[in-house]
Amino acid sequence: MRKGENTIKIKKQKKERKNNMKKILLMILLLSFTACGAVKDKVGSFKPNTGECPPQAERTLSDIICKEPK
Repeated sequence: MRKGENTIKIKKQKKERKNNMKKILLMILLLSFTACGAVKDKVGSFKPNTGECPPQAERTLSDIICKEPK
């Protein structure tokens, strides 16, 4: 009889682990979508500078593609 009780406990533990893993996976997916949305909002208005480059000290992230005078 004890053997049957142990198998029931093991099955319950496996079921709980599976449910916990599903919850963790769902939370990770939710966080990743939220992070992607935040980055999209911040970078959405980002327009690269394709003209000439400003001086080295005044450059920003949008000056990545600018052309330096040769």
